[in-house]
Amino acid sequence: DFEKSVHGYRMDIRHQPDKPIFMDQKIFNKLQKHYPLEMALANEDESMQLLAICTFTVSTAMNLNVDQIALMSVDENWLPVEKIEDIELHRALYSDQRAFMKCLRYNFPLKTPIASVLLLDTQEPTCVYTLPYSASEQYSKNLDEVIEQNELSSILIDVNKTDCFLSIPEKHHPDSKLKYR
Repeated sequence: DFEKSVHGYRMDIRHQPDKPIFMDQKIFNKLQKHYPLEMALANEDESMQLLAICTFTVSTAMNLNVDQIALMSVDENWLPVEKIEDIELHRALYSDQRAFMKCLRYNFPLKTPIASVLLLDTQEPTCVYTLPYSASEQYSKNLDEVIEQNELSSILIDVNKTDCFLSIPEKHHPDSKLKYR
């Protein structure tokens, strides 16, 4: 949580409730500029968490003051979330007790589509891509190219369609001869 304070903003940390961290207006403005989605997700969905990494100085009054900070949204199971569609996909997979691995962006630009998750309980590992609600035509084309070049089995979920999560491949049972592509 971020609250206005005398010297800018106060950030309360769940695991350190008695020692807030302070930041000036300039740093808070940078947070709002660089992490608007992360902050919005945390404000709108109580199950979302903000994971912060920061460097700070200690004032003469022993207060912690942020020098630099980065934020990452995580869901209730501490898996990173980039977009609202990730939350919906994760919840669908959790409820079906699916085995999956979260794909991380690392140094790929935000405009480069990546798989949201890799299903591990299908006959072959299957990349699951989501088409975001607000996807541009160019993003859709880029996503199609990424899927086409992928050597693994892949599936595209268009969250704009009703019952979109029904297209997720079923769990593989060892006696099954089904393959998903």
